[in-house]
Amino acid sequence: MPASSNPKPPAPPGRHASNLPLDLPLGGEALVEVRSTQRRFKSTFLGMDRDQFVLLRLPTNRQLLDVLTPRMELTVRFLMEGGRICGFQSQVAHISVKPYPLLFLTYPRRVEVLKLRKHERVSCFQPILFYLGGEEVHGVIVNISVGGCRLLVEEGELEALRGKAPGEQIIFKFRLFGSEETTYLQGVVKTAFMEHDKLALGVAFRDLEIEMADQIERFVDTMLAYQQV
Repeated sequence: MPASSNPKPPAPPGRHASNLPLDLPLGGEALVEVRSTQRRFKSTFLGMDRDQFVLLRLPTNRQLLDVLTPRMELTVRFLMEGGRICGFQSQVAHISVKPYPLLFLTYPRRVEVLKLRKHERVSCFQPILFYLGGEEVHGVIVNISVGGCRLLVEEGELEALRGKAPGEQIIFKFRLFGSEETTYLQGVVKTAFMEHDKLALGVAFRDLEIEMADQIERFVDTMLAYQQV
C-alpha cells in the first residue's frame, strides 16, 4: 500500500487519543470552549447516555445563552482522577432552559487524555509570593508544567525558610503570565537544595482546578511552539 502524501503529524508529547468509553466524574467541573470564538465557560457534568449524548449544566449567563446554538462546535475538558485532563470535541445537541437549565452535547467520537505528571516543563520568569509554614516569602518560578514547578528564593529570604523541609504544604499567590487576576495555588514541596546563593524548591501542585490547569497547559504549549521556530 503506497504511503500517504499527507502523513498524520505525531501527537504532542504526553497526549494520546483514545476510543475508550468516556469515564467522567458525576458532578465534576468542566471547562467548555466555543471553538469559533474561543470563549470559555465553566459547567458541571450531570450525566450521559453512552454513544448518544453528554449532559452538562447550562450556564445562566444571558450573553452565553444568546450565543449557544444547536450544532455549535465545542471543546470540553475535564480534570480526571489520577492527574489527567480529558478533552474532547462535540456539538450542541439540545438546549433546555426550563424546568432545568441543561446543555445536551453529542457524544464524542474520540477522547484525548493528557497525563499531567508527564507533561513537559518550560522555562519562565514569574515573580510570586508564597506561604510556607506560616511564613510569607518572595520568589521566582523558573520553570513550570501542569504538574508542578521549580522556584528560586533569594538569599535574603532564606531565614524565613530555615528548618523547612520537603513535605511542607505551600500556597502560591501570583498573577499567571500577564493576567490581571490574582491566582492561588496549593502544592507540596518535593525537593529543596541550595543553588549558588539561592534556595531551589521543587513543588508538585495539588487540587489543581481545571481552569488553572488549562491556562498552564496553554502557556506551556505556546512556549514549546516558540522554541521550535
